[in-house]
Amino acid sequence: MDDLPENRQQEEITVLKSIYGEDFINCPPPKAWKGAPRLPEFIIRVRHPDPEHASKIFFNLHVKFPKTYPTLAPPILTVQQQYAGLKPHEIAKISAVILSETQKLKDTETVFSAVAAAQDWLQNNVMPPVEPVGSLATEMNRRALEAEQAHLQRKEAQAEEALRREAQRQLELEEQIRADAERQQAERARLNRTRERSESDATETAVSTPVEDGTKIVSFPEEIVWEDVHFSHVKLYQAQKECLGIVWQAEPICDSEHSLQLELLVVEFNGRYYSTTHGRKKLKTLADDLRRLSSVRHTNLLAVLACKLTLPNTNTPPKLTILHERRPSLTLHDVLEDCESLREDRASDYLTQILLALNALHTADVLHRGLSTKCVGLVPGKHPGDPKVVKIFKVGFHVALFDMNRSERFLQWCPGKPEHQNMPEGWLPKDALESPLEYTKNRDVHSIGIILLQMLLGLNVVERYPDFHIALRSSGISQSMQQHVLAMLAPTKKHVSPHSLLASMAGVALSNAMRTPSIAINGNGHGPKTPHAITNYSGSPESDYFNKTIAVRPRHASRWKEDWEELELLGRGAFGSVVKARNKMDSRIYAVKKIRLRTNQNDQKIFREVDTLSRLNHRYIVRYYTTWIETSDDVSTATSAVGSSAGTSVPGAAHGNGSTTEEESDPFAINLDDLDDFNDTPSHSFPAITFTRSGTPRSDEGESGSSDEDGTSSDEVASPVNGRGRELTKRTGTPVPSISRTLYIQMEYVERQTLKERIAEGLSESETWRLFQQIVDALVHMSSMNILHRDIKLTNIFIDGKGDCKIGDFGLATSALAVVDPTDLIQTPIVDADMTLDVGTRLYIAPEVQSSKGKARNHAKADMYSLGVVFFEMNHPFTTGFERIRVLEHLRTPEIMFPSSWDSHRTRQKQIISWLLKHDPDERPTALELSQSNLLPPRVEDEFFKDTLKLIVKHDSPYRQSVLSTLFSQTTKPSHGFLYDQDEVPEHTTLNGMVHDRMVQIFRLHGAVDMEPPLLLPVLNPDDDYSRAVFLDRNGDVVSLPNNPLVPFARMAARTNIRRIKRFHISDIYRPDPVAGHPKASKAAVFDIITQDLECGPSAAIAEAIAIVNDCLDSFANLEKYEIHLSHSKIYDTLFDQVPPELRNDVLKLLVQSNASPSQRRQLLIEKGLTRSFVDCIEVLADGDADVDELLSRLERVSPQMVIGIYQAAQEIKSTMHCATATGVTRTIYFHPLFMMRSPTNFFDGLCFEVVKRQQPQQKRSDTLAIGGRYDKFVNRFSPVRSRTEGLSAVGVQISLEKITVALASYQSASQKSLKERKSYGYWSPRRCDVYVVSHQSGHLADRLEVTSLLWRNSISADMMYEFGLQTVEHENVVEQCSREGILFIVYPRPRNARRDQPAFKVKSVLKGVEYELSKQELVPFLHQQIAEQKRIDASLSGAPLISVAEGTQAVAASKEATGPEVQLLLQGDAKKQRKQTKQMYMDRAFEFGVDLKNAMAQSNVPIVAVDVSDSLFDQMTKSTMWLSDENAWKALVAQFPTSQSSYAHQIREAVLRRKADGCKFLILFAVKEERPFLINL
Repeated sequence: MDDLPENRQQEEITVLKSIYGEDFINCPPPKAWKGAPRLPEFIIRVRHPDPEHASKIFFNLHVKFPKTYPTLAPPILTVQQQYAGLKPHEIAKISAVILSETQKLKDTETVFSAVAAAQDWLQNNVMPPVEPVGSLATEMNRRALEAEQAHLQRKEAQAEEALRREAQRQLELEEQIRADAERQQAERARLNRTRERSESDATETAVSTPVEDGTKIVSFPEEIVWEDVHFSHVKLYQAQKECLGIVWQAEPICDSEHSLQLELLVVEFNGRYYSTTHGRKKLKTLADDLRRLSSVRHTNLLAVLACKLTLPNTNTPPKLTILHERRPSLTLHDVLEDCESLREDRASDYLTQILLALNALHTADVLHRGLSTKCVGLVPGKHPGDPKVVKIFKVGFHVALFDMNRSERFLQWCPGKPEHQNMPEGWLPKDALESPLEYTKNRDVHSIGIILLQMLLGLNVVERYPDFHIALRSSGISQSMQQHVLAMLAPTKKHVSPHSLLASMAGVALSNAMRTPSIAINGNGHGPKTPHAITNYSGSPESDYFNKTIAVRPRHASRWKEDWEELELLGRGAFGSVVKARNKMDSRIYAVKKIRLRTNQNDQKIFREVDTLSRLNHRYIVRYYTTWIETSDDVSTATSAVGSSAGTSVPGAAHGNGSTTEEESDPFAINLDDLDDFNDTPSHSFPAITFTRSGTPRSDEGESGSSDEDGTSSDEVASPVNGRGRELTKRTGTPVPSISRTLYIQMEYVERQTLKERIAEGLSESETWRLFQQIVDALVHMSSMNILHRDIKLTNIFIDGKGDCKIGDFGLATSALAVVDPTDLIQTPIVDADMTLDVGTRLYIAPEVQSSKGKARNHAKADMYSLGVVFFEMNHPFTTGFERIRVLEHLRTPEIMFPSSWDSHRTRQKQIISWLLKHDPDERPTALELSQSNLLPPRVEDEFFKDTLKLIVKHDSPYRQSVLSTLFSQTTKPSHGFLYDQDEVPEHTTLNGMVHDRMVQIFRLHGAVDMEPPLLLPVLNPDDDYSRAVFLDRNGDVVSLPNNPLVPFARMAARTNIRRIKRFHISDIYRPDPVAGHPKASKAAVFDIITQDLECGPSAAIAEAIAIVNDCLDSFANLEKYEIHLSHSKIYDTLFDQVPPELRNDVLKLLVQSNASPSQRRQLLIEKGLTRSFVDCIEVLADGDADVDELLSRLERVSPQMVIGIYQAAQEIKSTMHCATATGVTRTIYFHPLFMMRSPTNFFDGLCFEVVKRQQPQQKRSDTLAIGGRYDKFVNRFSPVRSRTEGLSAVGVQISLEKITVALASYQSASQKSLKERKSYGYWSPRRCDVYVVSHQSGHLADRLEVTSLLWRNSISADMMYEFGLQTVEHENVVEQCSREGILFIVYPRPRNARRDQPAFKVKSVLKGVEYELSKQELVPFLHQQIAEQKRIDASLSGAPLISVAEGTQAVAASKEATGPEVQLLLQGDAKKQRKQTKQMYMDRAFEFGVDLKNAMAQSNVPIVAVDVSDSLFDQMTKSTMWLSDENAWKALVAQFPTSQSSYAHQIREAVLRRKADGCKFLILFAVKEERPFLINL
């Protein structure tokens, strides 16, 4: 095989290429005889062997290999006329040397030796002429070379400069595109944030889904595992309405035989607040806490298994679904009601189990919040005789729901307070008295202490005794039990945990390794929270409602407790807490700030300062109304609050003389003693609020993550078994009272959100400027009142319901004239960058305020520095808290280092921030200077701007055209050109072509013509429809793209005065993009019939339109659930004429959108004043029926008058149904009289129909595929009044192709498994082509083109691989690529230089993975047969009734017509002994001849030359055709002609050669006398 001449020639050519490189030149193919076989030929440029002379002395050697080279014949070597540095006689000598060399070497490769011999002769005989030094020619050449080099250098420099500028422009453009893309993305995120979350949370609009047997099923997004049972769906039964919602008994739907007894609580939030962004955020926080609770598992805890929050987009209220274990039927409360008390051993056992459950909760950072005897369930043990097992339930969420309802009511019949909040004050812990809505671990432990006393002394112990001290002294319980009670109810100052109590009960000392982590439920914590750090306020009364001073209250009572109802803890900081509260006198909502004070402070200064703040009356500042101080007799931290008294402080009132030691001081206090009088000296004004680090932390200090200075945890507790047990015993004595004072500040309540939350939602640049200017305006007003805020930060700036800023939280505000003594500022380590310290938050504090120098500094511009940080955060949002701290710390340096990610386009913002963050206060602007700065964008007052707009937009205004010219002369940023249509194209759009083609077939089958209406429509009333994509043209006219395909069709019919036609068109309809960009497009088809037949025409036209949509439903898969509903607008009008016009919208909304049951809906309609007959008609007509007469008979029983009114319409409907049946519609047509209520439209008047998906129970929206009806009145709207004609009937239907493609994509996706088994891509799979032609090596593009052309000519869809694909991954993964693109077969053609005995093609089936070897004559029939078979398989999997196997049979018929010539090979001797390769070679030759002949015949390119010669002479001419090319053969043939006919012979030869020169491959020589034809292959 390797010794064949062809192989040796190829090897030699490869070697020569590698040796000579660029000097090896391939010969171009000849222009004529392109299809003829070519001998290998090429050119070698032979250069002088001396590199110095190689570029000056060379010649071209043409090489051609005969077929028998190198075995028999030598190569044909010719020196071409292209040479340099040589003379003609030297060329002749070189040719002789080469010829001599080739004669020496026979039967071997000769070319290299011949070239080497020529180079040796050049080296020995040829030398270039030496020019004399300094000659004119040399100088001219040198100068010319230098000039050329300089010119080239200039061109290269210019090209490099152009490339550099282009690269710079590209970089700038890419940066613009990136920045604009980020802006658009942020804007989209801002607009869609609520919708995205609601879509992810509200995949169902209902809590449960009924199934056929009526059982309701609830599904959860994640799999639930409980007691080795895996499930995600539960079925519901036995609903029971309870306080918080509806409780269902539930069972999991799974294959396990193990039965689980579960309960499902459904809470519905029927309140406007919970549909707002803030309310939904609160619900999501609660759902997150529940998900964390569901991960806690313990024997003594009732397991919460899953929860699901549904936040629908519609008017349906949000719902929370909680799945948990079934609650025990017996509780500890039930047991204690039957018996007065429990034995101590039984109580100790229950206590241990309760503490174990609580320890599991606290370890997971979960609080119970409302532990009582009703939350302690008792279940039997595993074995008979075992003690009861405690199960704790109602963990966390139960009290959280009560608190949410108190703040924003959603339960109509629920009590205001849960049971644990009705406890007498003497039994409450100190922190519950101070902050009833703040929950801590200590409060959970305190609740267990009360439960223990109730187990030992009875349920009514809290009623019989005023506090637990007296209860213990009066009881006879053991000393150890008393110690346990005191450890929980009167703990030491350090934190008490269930773990430490269990250890104490077991007599085991705690070690550091056994401590449990603490949890904080305040604003600084990171665990489960009440709504945290959201000091939102709004809803203020008139400014003069309260007096600026406090009236003397004669009674010694708490004004706060008597006049206010605490609703919600809004936030807690280092200085106190802010609560949402309702004033009982005016029933309005306020935000009230509560601050603990020291006992020896002067109240007058506080009143005077808040009076100053109350004078801040500005639209962008939270109102401060009044303040008061209350004094109460507190007990020490080791006692209860029983016996305390409360009073309100007024100017001049005396206070108690109780002293406060360092150990008893509060963690935050306002020190008024350090301040001078406001009017006497400017040294101090408003109280400097000092954050103390006293040695006595709060009893719940562990919650804020604090620890002792020595680094030890505060988790230890006195144990009754150690030496501290005596201390606990002593604590049962009489408590020592102390005086506590609380400052209350009443403020406006802003109900929406903080600026920090607004930034998190995304701020546009224009919105950022607007809010910043509002903040500046507020600071200008404050500076005019000589007031500093001193705590400007994101969380102290609120956004009200109108989207405007309001600065609040003036807890640190001082007069601008005051100077804070630096000695008052306590330098403490910073733990949290967001924690409010002595003078504001650290990251916002001005450098002069943080200065540790002893001298006083000017703080008048401290707020401006904080404003700079705020403005930076408004323009540069952060992704993580760590990034925020790092970036802001760099920004606060004297160099003001901006991050690299700062938006370079925001130059003015950067200048303002740099100006505000100057470390020298004198270099900072005042608020007034900043408001007047040119760096702020100009503001036009709203009213003036509106008046100007009204003047400009008038058509006769002289400014109108100037404005339009200015608008249209604006240059668009290049980045916008790239981003305008950057939206991703949905995958299902690849099916648009298939759907389009099929719909065109359906329309043309009905005789419709395609008519394209104008694209743009004038907008006559801009308020008509906000869903249109609207544009402005250069003339100032407002135009829109169609959002409904019927509108342009109706307009075209009116403009062209069409009176009889069937039309259709398929195009896009458009919806505006909420962010600037290309309108959203979707495919839709429209079909209409216009006729002058007014008697039967409407019914027949509607029937044909229904037949159109019926064919559509049968032609596509996954549309079987759609139904056809038929109605008449007369029925709708007749029914709603009975409803007063002012009530129609409300009635429609009630009928369409209401969730009410039929009985509830009936009652609501009657309550609106509608007659019972109308309600009865609604109930009859609301549901469809296939039988018109049956529905009319039901209607006649309730309202005979209504039947008379709609009788004619009903007859038209019956006629239409009859016509539809005649057109071949077999699908049931339902008479649905009121389907127009769902989408009332003014397009149709008369008969109308819709194609809608069968609605599931609880489904809110109907899925409409098509809608149509009579719309000639709508057409008349677009006609001039004079040309309107009443003698026409127009029926139109519009079909959403987008929904069809989505359904097909869904069907294709669901059928993947069955398609894989059936070896099919699927009928609806978009396929690029059927065959892909591929080569393994480069250089065979012509072969692939030839094969692809053959397939095209035989109607086979094919494509080929280009040369680029051979060097890329495409070639390596060609099978995977073809599989992705739906290609059926890969064809590998045999290379031209391969052996002829090899098969012509290898064909691989991509679906089956099988390879076939085929000859050229077998390729086309094989592919036709295989493709036809595949189409039959695909058609059977189409899922559409009208798709038949006919397409496959048509392909077979086409294959017969396009099949190549049939060749039968007959060989001499025994054909079986012939080599397979030889037979294949003969077969290919015959087939190629037949194909060429057939193509020539098809092109009428086989001429006939008729000759008049004798029979013998004709035999000689046809015996061999050498006489056409060989002169000797021609002379022999001419000699046989008579002498007189010699010129005739030459005439025959010239005629044949002329046809050959014309490019004919074949010619028929025809003897006219004998009528004998002969085919000559030219």
